[in-house]
Amino acid sequence: MVDLSQTKILVVDDKPENLDILISYLQDFGATILVALDGSEALEVVVENEPDLILLDVMMPGMDGFETCRHLKQDTKFREIPIIFMTALTETSDKVKGFEAGGFDYITKPLQHEEVLVRVKAQLTIRSQQQELARQNEELQLYREHLQELVEERTKELKSSEERFRAIIENTNAGYFFIDQNGLIKNVNQAWLTMHGYASADEVIGKHFSITLVDPDVTRVQEVLDTVLTGETASPGEFKRKNKDGSIGYHTFSINPVQKSGEIVGLEGFFIDITAQKIARIKEHENTELTHALELREKQLQHYALRLTMKNKLLDSLLSEIQKVKTEISTTLTHKTDQIMQQITSHKTEQKDWEAFEQEFNKIYQDFTLRLIRSYPQLSPRQMKICMLLRMHMTSQEVADILYLAPRSVEIYRYRIRKVLKLSTDQNLISFLATI
Repeated sequence: MVDLSQTKILVVDDKPENLDILISYLQDFGATILVALDGSEALEVVVENEPDLILLDVMMPGMDGFETCRHLKQDTKFREIPIIFMTALTETSDKVKGFEAGGFDYITKPLQHEEVLVRVKAQLTIRSQQQELARQNEELQLYREHLQELVEERTKELKSSEERFRAIIENTNAGYFFIDQNGLIKNVNQAWLTMHGYASADEVIGKHFSITLVDPDVTRVQEVLDTVLTGETASPGEFKRKNKDGSIGYHTFSINPVQKSGEIVGLEGFFIDITAQKIARIKEHENTELTHALELREKQLQHYALRLTMKNKLLDSLLSEIQKVKTEISTTLTHKTDQIMQQITSHKTEQKDWEAFEQEFNKIYQDFTLRLIRSYPQLSPRQMKICMLLRMHMTSQEVADILYLAPRSVEIYRYRIRKVLKLSTDQNLISFLATI
């Protein structure tokens, strides 16, 4: 868990009074808050104080947030400071522009304090891990250089020095790897094998590094490797990892060239697993969408319940009037009056049936949704609702009426749900949902 008590956060906004509550909220967690009113002032504050993270407004007079970010990324001293954009812009093109400028994350206004705190902690955690990775990489490089000097000075101690080096590699929690100039894996440590789900190094030695990556990351990593092989430095960033069992993970890694007799013979580095943090961010986003959908449905049900209550009052009034008429009209109208009474009673029964359905739906929907999220997190909130209604043996027309959809749209959703659940053509969707 990141401790904000030792953290300096720069908040850049031309209207800081709009962020007073957020600033106080972050200060309650111990963070030191610096404030700048525009891009130029922000650059000065960064030079003087070098904050750990920057919350940067996009729309500012003069130098906007994107331009300010580009200026910071041009300075090698400050380019690694995480920058989170704050803006009301929601177009994909605006988000892409922010990431191209060098932003690390993107928060839309109005700001949710808990969301800001989670994203700030996530970026600080990643930066801390990257710094630790760089430190380990620097230590490794220093140790290798020292080892090379020892080899030149004391050839007889080569074997013991290599054993000490191997102990460092095997005892670290980071995944170590060594590949040759052709991208073939030549050595990995136990942490690397555990991270990727392999039991033995024999399963991967001699195979191309691309077996552990997902397209299009193979091309991206190859570009990084080619850059390092030329003697230049490169920042790999985050990548998807393909494990042995086909599951997906996420990692960052550092990499350095390995030289022998003055020539580069391969590359080595360390992996840091960030799967838990990445999945947490994805789940948070999905849960937010699901919460919004549930709130909307709850409002719809409340509105419907209100309409039923009003209808019930009207029916009660009508019942009373009919009772009066029954006492006044002749016996020849008694049969007709009884028919009307039956219709009214039927309406009230429908209302009670709906209330019972609503209570049962809410109870089953909560349990069923939790199981769906654990088993099939790629399902959207609306797809989960449709799964629930189908599980209750409702027809497509009934589902369409409840969710205010066209029947054709429900059929399209059913087709997409079958694809997510990976059902064959002979498997019944409703029967399968009943097993979850």
